Amino acid sequence: MANKVLKLGTDPFPPYQYYQADGTIAGLDYEFLKNVFAQMGYDIDVTIKDWPEIQPVYDAKGYDAAFQVSKTPEREKKFIFSDIFRYAVTEVVTGKDDLCIAALKDIVDRGLTLGVMAGYTNGDEIDAIPAEYKKGYPTTLALIEGISKREVDAGVVDQGVKEYQAKLLGAENLRVLDKFTFKRAMHVIFHDNALCAEFNRALAQR
Repeated sequence: MANKVLKLGTDPFPPYQYYQADGTIAGLDYEFLKNVFAQMGYDIDVTIKDWPEIQPVYDAKGYDAAFQVSKTPEREKKFIFSDIFRYAVTEVVTGKDDLCIAALKDIVDRGLTLGVMAGYTNGDEIDAIPAEYKKGYPTTLALIEGISKREVDAGVVDQGVKEYQAKLLGAENLRVLDKFTFKRAMHVIFHDNALCAEFNRALAQR
């Protein structure tokens, strides 16, 4: 008997999940979660689009689950969150050799510009920086390229994505502002409590 197929949505975030040139999906999170769901007896049909396109479909129950989602108070009111399946390391990086920031409030105090992914959350302290001191980018590749080309003074990036995309771009001038590095917990979100509990049991066995 064939496995039941679950529909999952996520956003593009190489090397964690992305479309290859032949249209197939690859990535570290994709492979890990495919194996967890296979352990549960499910196959997964994954769609990768920008999060503003994924969330309305998820809200309308067009997907059974969505992944690589971090918690916020607003999201916890709407979504059923799985246990943590991994931690993402977020860094603040710069392409400027001489840039020194003692605290994130320096961005506002000194009139600097911080590059961010448009529509993404980055934790309370970064999210609280007023919009006029930020420049939003539509893709991780564009963000990392913008930091490397010094379109912004610094930018907020996922460590794994930065390392992957910097190699593609040949961006060798990126420097981490170490004191601002932090971890974010990654989850799968579900509509169904029973399915979430089943996932958590399988996850605990990994």
